[in-house]
Amino acid sequence: MNGNNFIQTLLISFQFAQTSLSLLAGDFLGLNVGECGDRSSSSLNVGGSGELISEIDNGSEMTLSLYDQEERNQLKSDAWCIAIKGVDQVIVGGAVTFSDSLSKYSLSHGFQYIYAKNDAETVKAHCRTLHCTWFVKAKVEKPRGLFRIKELMNEHSCGAASLSTSSSRSSSGLIGRIFSEAIQLSPSKRPVDVRKELKKDYGIDVTYRIACLSVENARSFVYGDYTKSFKELI
Repeated sequence: MNGNNFIQTLLISFQFAQTSLSLLAGDFLGLNVGECGDRSSSSLNVGGSGELISEIDNGSEMTLSLYDQEERNQLKSDAWCIAIKGVDQVIVGGAVTFSDSLSKYSLSHGFQYIYAKNDAETVKAHCRTLHCTWFVKAKVEKPRGLFRIKELMNEHSCGAASLSTSSSRSSSGLIGRIFSEAIQLSPSKRPVDVRKELKKDYGIDVTYRIACLSVENARSFVYGDYTKSFKELI
């Protein structure tokens, strides 16, 4: 065998080895690499963060996640939209619990309300917007102390288009009760902490003033100043 033939044989062997290694690597990664009939080329690489990257010879790059897109974290307030359902609905826990349900419902649906009556036996509330038709009335059922919705006009002629939790006084009482246990475990919790946790866990934005009132109410629930807290709810 002369020198030229020997060199050609080496080149053919080298090319064959390269092809074999490429096929083995593709099988090992579980990737099938195709060839395009229009003489363009493409390749698939696995990125270090669990991403499948398709590199195309025109310089563009498309990233495809190998994993399902992470679902939105479930908020603790997701069920608030059905806190008020309809006539004959029973709320266990009395006037305060019903008022909390009303606050949750209004926050979820984006409207404010004012009380026409709010005592231990009867709660009446209507939409804050003048002439709006939304209205609810609930009364206590003795001797069990359950609250039952007697009347409900659950449509807003105003559209209920805006939500302002910052100006809702009732929300401070509700938030105070929500955070009462957390305040008991961590008495140094600050209003700024409450605001962050409300946004993260409940999807609610409140002003610093409402957060301050909420912390005061929470401490009142823990340390016994219930009368002051109930007045903040009204």
